[in-house]
Formats: sequence, structure tokens, C-alpha cells
Amino acid sequence: MRLSGSLLQQVGKQAYRPKRLKRVLNYAVFGFAATCCAYSGLLLFNLASGVFQYQSKRRPEIETQKRELEAAMQEKTAIERQAGLPAPLPMASLLRWLGDFVLSRLRPLGRRSPRPSRAASPPRPARPCRAALMMMYSGSGYAGMQRQPDRPTVEGALLDCLLAGGHINAGQFAQPRQQLGFVTASRTDSGVSALAQLVTLHHDLADPGALVRDLNSRLPDSFRVLDAVRVTKGFNSRYRVLNRTYAYYCPTFALCPDPLPSAYAYRIEPDRLRHLRYCLSRFPGTRNYFNFTCGRLLDDPSCARYIVNSWADEPFLYNGLEFVEIRIVGQSFMRHQIRKMIGLCIAVVRGQYEPSAFDAAFSAKRRLNVPRAPGLGLLLCDLNYAIYNREYAAKLGYPTLDWARFHRQRQ
Repeated sequence: MRLSGSLLQQVGKQAYRPKRLKRVLNYAVFGFAATCCAYSGLLLFNLASGVFQYQSKRRPEIETQKRELEAAMQEKTAIERQAGLPAPLPMASLLRWLGDFVLSRLRPLGRRSPRPSRAASPPRPARPCRAALMMMYSGSGYAGMQRQPDRPTVEGALLDCLLAGGHINAGQFAQPRQQLGFVTASRTDSGVSALAQLVTLHHDLADPGALVRDLNSRLPDSFRVLDAVRVTKGFNSRYRVLNRTYAYYCPTFALCPDPLPSAYAYRIEPDRLRHLRYCLSRFPGTRNYFNFTCGRLLDDPSCARYIVNSWADEPFLYNGLEFVEIRIVGQSFMRHQIRKMIGLCIAVVRGQYEPSAFDAAFSAKRRLNVPRAPGLGLLLCDLNYAIYNREYAAKLGYPTLDWARFHRQRQ
């Protein structure tokens, strides 16, 4: 029992020793922290005492310097008075004088100066706003939409009439895009007509009806301005359009490879019309149209264009000649793109190109010679501004850009 009891005591001492060491360390740390705090407080007290003693010793000297400075100022003032100079104002008097002066200059509350009569003031000139000209024209006789030197164009004819009517000045006529913000919704090629074309420019648009009548009196009969409406300040006719719809009126005899005794007697076969519709079904979607334009590099990313839909309607007769109307709806088009799309379809239907020519043309691995259809049968028939009409025109009170109301005039 004694042996076991002594063992238990030794074990207890061993187990108690770490706790005792930890407690001692805690006391030591606490004591060190308390000592540091005491020394810091003592140091701050000595510093404050020294500053107080220094100020106490310097106070008589500061008071003496202050009295000497006041005496010198009084002596200087007396000398200036003897010389006839005005005495300087004290700081308090100067501030009071400034306050009284400011208050005297202020307009009394409740009294307002009479405002000038608006009738007596001259009228302000109308501020230029963003105006849109809705128009249609026949492309025959014009070398395209964009103005060119020494060649008749749609843009040139419109600007000439605006200048002749005094609606723009010479500087704006010389630089319409910089001075007027002149933007067209779609740049039609040479010989291409339009039933729906939109031009935006800066104009006061004080009397839209008078502007339309004046322009139509100066333009030829094949060129008509349908309406002039006000649009939002940041409106851009080119980038606001959702999609463009083109129609191509193709004579059906152009789809027949065999020589014909008379083009007026030809009527397209159902199989050939079905083949044409199959070729048109290859265009919808986003594809690379590098081989359907000119002046672009092989790796130009802007050659990728999105076609919404393309189809061919039932053939119809006009003056004894059969035509088929081809419709192409796309987001945007490049130069000669639609005419080359129609030309490739005609070449494949006639048997001059294999159907695999579509894959080769879309691959854009090399430049291919894609035929181009004449521009005389191409027509820009609609511009879709559905998002603008819904989000801006309907909510902000602007006129809608819709050509359906001019259906009778466009017949």
C-alpha cells in the first residue's frame, strides 16, 4: 500500500507540473505587460510636465513680445495719422463691413425683378432634330445609292433638291455625313430600285408636309418622298433596322438551258421550280459570303452574314411574259451579294454549275467565279423597324416607321 501510494503521489506531481508552469508563464506575461504600461504612463506624464513647464517659462516672454508689438502698431498708426493717411480698419470692423456690403447687394426676399415679356423677345430659331425621309424610287438611270462624282445617283439627286430648296447650305451639301449626319438604311447597287428606303439627317422639320411637297416638286416622277417624320436623337437608319427584304423578279426563261424559239411562250416546269426552291433553301443561317462580294479579303470576318429566309413564290404573267418572284430576307448585305446569290441559283438550275458549288462557295477557301444576275430586276421592298416602333415610337410618342400605310402609293 505504501509503495502504491508513493507511486500515485509521484504521478500526481508529474501531472501537476505542466499546469503549474503554464500558470507561472501567464503571471510573468501579465507582469511584463503591466510594467510596460506603467513605464509608458510615466513617460507620457514626464513629457506633459516638460511641455507645461516650458510654456510656463515662455509665457512672460510671449506676453512681453505681444505688448511690444501692440505698442509698435499704435506708434505706427499715430505717425500715419500725423501724415494724413487713413487708419486701417480692425479685423472685426472689416468683416462687419464686408457682411453689410454683401447683404446690401443681395435682392430682398419676396421681391423679384420683372421677367422680360416673351412676346417682346425675338423668336428662337428651331433647333435641328433628327429627321427621317421615307421614300421610294426606280433605280433605272441611277448609278447606285451613294453619291459619285459626275454620275447620277439617288443620294446626289436628293441632296441637289435639298440644296435648291434652301433646306441645307453649301457646307452641308459638300460634307453631308459630317455636317448633316446623312445615313441611308441600305446602299442599293446600280439599277436597283426601292419601294422602302429611309434616309436620316439633321433638320429642324418645322413643317414636314411643306418639306415633302417641295422635294417632290423638284424630284423626277420616278423618285418620290413619301413622308418626313421626326425620330429619336440617336437614331441611325442603317443600324436600327432589324432586317431588310429584297425581291428579285426573274423571267422564267432565264432558268431554262435549252434554246427557246420564243421567250414569251416558255412556262416553267414544276421540277425546275422545285429545284430553284431547293437552291434558295441553302442560304438561310449564318454563312461566309466572301465569294458573293468584291473588295474583301479571304479572312475578313465581316463576310459572315445572317440570312433569315429565302424562297420563290408562284410564277405570274406580265404582258405575256412569265416571271417568278424570289424573296430574300437578311440582317444585312454586302455589295453584289444578292445578285450573286440569284446568279448562282440560276446557274445551278440551268445545269451550268453542280449543286456542290454552294458548299465550295461557302467554304471561302479560295476565290470562285460566282455569276452575277442583272440589277434591273432587284427591288428593296421592306425595312423592318419593329424594335424601334415598339420600344421608342410607341412609348415616347414618335411616329412609327412602317411602309404599309403607303401601300396604295407604291402600287
